[in-house]
Amino acid sequence: MCTNNEIKLGLQQEKGRKNELSASDNVKNFFEDNRLYIENCFDYYNEYEANKADYIVQDCESNVKKLQSMCMGKIILVITANPIEEGVLLHGLSDAATSKLGFFIIGNFPYHVCTIGEYTIVHTHAPRTGVEMTRRAINAATKHIEPTAIVLLGICYGLDFNKYQLGDVLIASTLKNFRLNFRDSDSSEETIFEAEVEDSFGVSTKPRVELQSGVNVKLRYRNIFSIIRDERGSLRNIKWADGTMLSANCLMSSKKVKMAVLDAFGNVRPKPLGGEMEGGGLLNSEILEKGFDNWIVMKSICDWGEKKNSLSSDPETSAKMKDAIQAMAMVHSWSVFYEMIKQRVF
Repeated sequence: MCTNNEIKLGLQQEKGRKNELSASDNVKNFFEDNRLYIENCFDYYNEYEANKADYIVQDCESNVKKLQSMCMGKIILVITANPIEEGVLLHGLSDAATSKLGFFIIGNFPYHVCTIGEYTIVHTHAPRTGVEMTRRAINAATKHIEPTAIVLLGICYGLDFNKYQLGDVLIASTLKNFRLNFRDSDSSEETIFEAEVEDSFGVSTKPRVELQSGVNVKLRYRNIFSIIRDERGSLRNIKWADGTMLSANCLMSSKKVKMAVLDAFGNVRPKPLGGEMEGGGLLNSEILEKGFDNWIVMKSICDWGEKKNSLSSDPETSAKMKDAIQAMAMVHSWSVFYEMIKQRVF
């Protein structure tokens, strides 16, 4: 006969299994309901990948002074860390600037430069996702230029698929950094995941109040549309929300890991919206340690932090679905950022 504890554990495990299936089904259903639009967003990325010569000046420079000479007006440093993030952004920048992007390789990092209105956009790309490479990319860039603002632009996981949907853009009004610990349990065969909040001593985990206020005043009641039209050829409205975002140097794809993280932040109010992998690199960068706080972490939901690699029984189909959804999410991040530029939020 089962004990009460065994029954309780069984019910908890079944609930967790159903939640995982719900998250996976949410992504699959969203993909099927929006397939043409998502594939059009993916085509936007693939077009850049196949025709880079149309978007970037091919004769790259390694001249820091020439890079600096192109930086006029307000300088926005934009960081990406994923190839799809980079491809969609550079396609969008070239379209918005109506010109090819200046291209530099200085040290170990690429730089793309263009002018949009009163802004000079300088983009650099971290060679890998995660905290350390992002920190290095920011440190390297800020040795060469003095940015007006720093923007981490890309994709993220969401935490509540009952409240938000894929493609919603999350803007961090507070950034909380954490680390994960893994250990084997002595009493079971399970691996236990524990999350611990990391302190950022002397660094503001909130962007500048004026910048937060500017986002809310200029965007809160404004319709923001995707640069890609929907299945009917109509403009697609993008929803966004601001609040607490989590950051850790780990890929979130497990229900158990996600629950450990949520337990660690159980007392945080309002509840975190989602999480990503590069914000810790920003918080640990040299420029923030010197007091810089004019930054934005802005990323669009591409999954729910679980079951992200099993969208189809066929691994190739699953990978294509995941990449296409990431492209759609990045199209939304770029679309909101471009609206910020047009509305002169910075």
